[in-house]
Order: sequence, then structure tokens, then C-alpha cells
Amino acid sequence: MDFDLSKLSSEVEQLCEQGDFRSALPLSLQLFVQDHREPSAAFLLGSCLQRLDQPGLALAAFVQCTELEGELPTPAPLLRTGECLAALQMPQEAVAAFDRAVDLARSRPQDGDIQSMAAAKADVLRRNL
Repeated sequence: MDFDLSKLSSEVEQLCEQGDFRSALPLSLQLFVQDHREPSAAFLLGSCLQRLDQPGLALAAFVQCTELEGELPTPAPLLRTGECLAALQMPQEAVAAFDRAVDLARSRPQDGDIQSMAAAKADVLRRNL
């Protein structure tokens, strides 16, 4: 089968923006299967799984996203990794992921919001360690 991956990705993104993660999940899984070397496909799959209260499965997708990014990781998957780890009652690991997201976001002005969110989430967890 020949899929238009760009169209499929746009459809998944649109459903996610609308908050319709249940409808986006099977499409994001299809996208990931067809384009498993693309970090954004892993990120979209993780986003759907996280929003559908599947932090363990989402964690695997976000970790894979960061691995696929290689030498140039972005902070968003690390922020989501931290959130999943926190949901899985792994606060020390979550803080480490949040801290890494903050470090990466510092050098990327477009990621100021991610830096703020990750720092705030890490601070909350640190207070409870």
C-alpha cells in the first residue's frame, strides 16, 4: 500500500489539535508503522497514548522519538517523557527528563514555553522527593 504520509501526518495533527485523541490514535499508529524512522511520527503516537491515559506506552514512543532525533534532540519529547515518568510514579527519573528538557530549551528561543513548563514540573517534584 502506498500512503501519503504528509497527508496522514496532517490529519493526525489536526485531530490532536481538536483534542480528538481517540480518533487520532489509530491514524498515528498507522503513521508510525509506515514512517517509523521519523521522530514526529513517534511524537504524535506518544501524544495520543499519553492523552488517552497510557503513560507507559507513551513513554516508549517519546523515548524512541528522542533516540531518532540523534545528536540534535528537541525538548518537547523530553518534557512529555518527564510527564509520563511522573505519572508512572518515577519522580527522580522524571526530574532528570525535565532538567534535560530545560537544558535543551535554553538554546532554542522558540521553546521558551517548554523550558518554563519543564522547570515548573521539575520544581514540584523536587519539593516532594
